[in-house]
Amino acid sequence: MLDQSELMPDTGGINFYSADPDLSFLLKRHLSAEDDHRAQAILVEMGAVASQKMDRLAELANRQGPVLVQFDKKGKRVDEVIFHPAYRPNLACSVLWQ
Repeated sequence: MLDQSELMPDTGGINFYSADPDLSFLLKRHLSAEDDHRAQAILVEMGAVASQKMDRLAELANRQGPVLVQFDKKGKRVDEVIFHPAYRPNLACSVLWQ
């Protein structure tokens, strides 16, 4: 059976924003020159964080998906979703940019 990880390109050390010329092109097309200039530093930093910290955390979190716990030990319905410990820091990184 084919290992799915072999299908994905190695993204180590790549800035996700800088590596996407189409996104840069679309931003230049739809933003004013002033807004585009202001956005560049933020987007380069976000691309670096996404490709370094968030990518590592996502890889860890994706190894074990969320688990639904429907009942506690006593049989009481709890409907709790348990996430991998790497999920919350990754979510916190993404929320910082909003």
